[in-house]
Formats: sequence, C-alpha cells, structure tokens
Amino acid sequence: MKRNDQLLFVLDILCLLCILTAGCKRTPDKSVVINKDDNKIYEKANAGDTIDTPDKLKEEWISDNGKFKITIDADVNIPNVTAFPVVNIEPMDISQDKATQIIRCLIGEKQIYEINETKTKSDIEQEILQIQNYSINDLPNEETDPIMYKNIYNSRTETLKELYQQLETAPDKFEKK
Repeated sequence: MKRNDQLLFVLDILCLLCILTAGCKRTPDKSVVINKDDNKIYEKANAGDTIDTPDKLKEEWISDNGKFKITIDADVNIPNVTAFPVVNIEPMDISQDKATQIIRCLIGEKQIYEINETKTKSDIEQEILQIQNYSINDLPNEETDPIMYKNIYNSRTETLKELYQQLETAPDKFEKK
C-alpha cells in the first residue's frame, strides 16, 4: 500500500511538470518593443528607407448626419533629404480663455449644445411612477417616526400635484428648434 502511494505521488509530480512546461514558448532573442531610451528609435527614423507616395492626395469625409464635411486636395511634396528632425511633444496646460479662443475659431458663434428643460408627457409620467414607487417602497414607518413620515408624505404629495399639473400642458414629444 505504501509503495502505491509513493508511485501515485511521483506520477502526480510528473503530470504537474508536464502541464506546467507544455505550451511554453522559447524566449525571443530580440526585444519586440523598442524602448524610448534606446537610440534604436532614432536609427529606425534615419534608416533612409524610401516610401512610395502619390503625387496628389484627394480624400473626402462626410459625417453620418451630413452636416460636417472634410475635403483634402493637396500636392504631396517629399523633400529630398536623408534625415528628418524628430520632435518630442509634451502635453500643455491651456487656460479657459485659450480653450474658448480655439472653440470660437473652430465653430464661430454657434452654440455647441442647447439645454432644453421642456419635459414631454412621457418624461413626466415616468417621474410620477418613480415617486409613487418610491413612496410605496421606501416611506418610513408612520408608527415609528410619525414626523418624518408626515414630512416626506406631504413633500411627495405636493410634488405629485405639481407633476400632474405639468402633465396637462406638456407636449407629446420634444420638438427641436
């Protein structure tokens, strides 16, 4: 019996080793990622490889809603040099005035968004249902805390009255200007 236990233990260890070592791939000789600190990135940039480029670039993109269109019609000029300057770019903090200036330059005086607080009938009905469900499920017990119960009950009743008044004049759907 003891011999069988030892044999099972050795077999378990062998199976475990097979599972752990199976599927392992040899470590690559060369690094896959070029680190920024290495000068290899600059060597790659100065390799002098030529690229096939067209003489002219024409592209056009239109947004899904058709309100925005970008058209490119440009000559492609590649200088006859063997080295290009490599530039380091870092993020820059900008002030609100500068951000506003950039936005005005891009879109002019048009509004980016419009705030509309008009509620439709379905919005108000949803709000009424939420308050009613909240009142049923989460109202404090009247017997244990009568003052809190009365305050919350009165507040929700008043809100429901206002919502029912708004419901009478609310539009069926929101109309964009």
